[in-house]
Amino acid sequence: MYIFKEREALIKYLEPLRQENTIGFIPTMGALHQGHGTLIEASLKENDITICSVFVNPTQFNKKSDFVKYPQVLSDDILLLEGLKTDILFTPSAEDMYPDGQENMRKYDIGDLEFVLEGEFRPGHFQGVSYIVDEFIQIIKPTNIYMGEKDFQQVAVIKKVLELTQSKTQLVSCPTKRQEDGLAMSSRNMRLTEEGLIKAATLQRALQHIKQGQHEKSFKSLLAEANQMLMDNDFELEHIILCNANTLEILEDFDQDIPMRLVSAAFMEGVRLIDNIAI
Repeated sequence: MYIFKEREALIKYLEPLRQENTIGFIPTMGALHQGHGTLIEASLKENDITICSVFVNPTQFNKKSDFVKYPQVLSDDILLLEGLKTDILFTPSAEDMYPDGQENMRKYDIGDLEFVLEGEFRPGHFQGVSYIVDEFIQIIKPTNIYMGEKDFQQVAVIKKVLELTQSKTQLVSCPTKRQEDGLAMSSRNMRLTEEGLIKAATLQRALQHIKQGQHEKSFKSLLAEANQMLMDNDFELEHIILCNANTLEILEDFDQDIPMRLVSAAFMEGVRLIDNIAI
């Protein structure tokens, strides 16, 4: 595996390879786990060259404390990537990714996607995501970019960014990788205690409870039951929202005529966890 720390060196290396090779790209913030592994394996099967980035992006954090606490274990990440036979790892600096400064980063007209659901609770977050992924795409020019459905709204945002920039890169979304108890794999799980990890699986069970009861009860009543499940397991709930899976429009109740998605965010031991499931 080749490791690049500067954009210009990576661009120079890739330039002659693009003509005859497809490139798969997986953007990450490190602290890699089996969920990332699934994305990398998909890319390895479908492309000639697979590139993974590890970059903790400062502009997508709403709290500086969250940015500081975000787990950074690059040596472990390198071992995982080498084990999977990843071709290239790109680990740039913030100065390299924000040559004009973070305060001068490009803005993207992603419409309501910026303000609904996660956007309501994390102002500016999706502008940071849009910029950094677009910047990586401009550097790497991948054939395909791989993202996990755990960050469901993020996938929708990047799809919009690709449309806005008329990019030739294709977005490939992959199902959420879960532990045996249903907990969605996440780098943030590393910050939980052993007890917290056990309780954290309640978030997925709460979503499944709503899904399974949709033909017998209203969303409002099932939501109250799900909230109680979470509180009984020491969660601090931020939201569970029912939405149109295509437009992310918020729904007041179940509508069997459209594809629906349950999206959620809640705090366990001060760590913000997200999850979602299709209905």
